[in-house]
Amino acid sequence: QVFRRSIAINRNLTFIEYLKPYEDQIFNIDFIRHCNKLYVDDNVIYNYIVNDASITSVLAKSYDYHGEYNRIISLYEEKLKRESDEEHRIANANTCFIMLSSQIVKLIHNAKSYSSFIKEYKCVFDVTKVRNIIGISHMTNSVKYSFTKFCIMHNMLRLLYTVLRLRLKIKR
Repeated sequence: QVFRRSIAINRNLTFIEYLKPYEDQIFNIDFIRHCNKLYVDDNVIYNYIVNDASITSVLAKSYDYHGEYNRIISLYEEKLKRESDEEHRIANANTCFIMLSSQIVKLIHNAKSYSSFIKEYKCVFDVTKVRNIIGISHMTNSVKYSFTKFCIMHNMLRLLYTVLRLRLKIKR
């Protein structure tokens, strides 16, 4: 990503630090709103180097369910402030749902039992907030997401847990 520095400075655009590693998504939305022209190119102009000290590596090594959940919800809420129509609201909910689903899969993967999964799930997730977001999403093109949405919306977490454990081929 290449940005015109003067736009960022003149508009006082900054990254929202507490959203790391998602802070660039909000910055991009805010920045684009102040552009007269935008050029998108799919040519690779940099090489990604694996760095053990990068934010992605650090977060992966010491995964914090609470911190990640809070970042996902904060990102969702920041995007919600900037949305102008229903299509963007649904897209935001879809993205958030995918991120939350990934967190749920990770939680199931690491759980020693259904009861430990439920305990952690209720501790990490605000169930009402998750249901509200998932209710807005339209992920009907995927069996996995449709099933996850159904189970969460109907409080069928044991079914979700059992099927995902089998699907992931995880042995207790």
